[in-house]
Amino acid sequence: MSLLLRSIRAASAMAMTSNSAASRSFFTAQTPWVASLKRSDVLKRWLFKSMGYNKYGLYHDDLYNDDEYGEAHVVEAVKRLPPQLLDERNYRIQRAMQLEVLKTKLPKEEWISYEENWDKGYYLEPYIEEVLKEMEEEEKWFKRAK
Repeated sequence: MSLLLRSIRAASAMAMTSNSAASRSFFTAQTPWVASLKRSDVLKRWLFKSMGYNKYGLYHDDLYNDDEYGEAHVVEAVKRLPPQLLDERNYRIQRAMQLEVLKTKLPKEEWISYEENWDKGYYLEPYIEEVLKEMEEEEKWFKRAK
């Protein structure tokens, strides 16, 4: 896996699970302006732009780790993708890795927009939900068998 994907995944994990007391108190404050900021697209757009994966032509779900070190439900969900979606995903990841090797980014016209990412970037979610439901059901069956 390329250094680019690892660093983007690490940055997104840090941004989503910040443990500092200041960030927790800021985002849990019950003031009206913080609540409106949470609901607004301003914070979401800023976070999207700050992660930077759109500059390499990647969607949100392209960042999921699907190799042998990835989570089992993600690996299974990627296996269930239709061939066309899987080919498109692999192309985007290969292109991003090539851009990282060349130490460049896509031209600004080819960057993934926030709207496009919102519409097409979560293509793996239905498959992940399906796999998680199946794993939960399987776990229930094994508990009954004991």
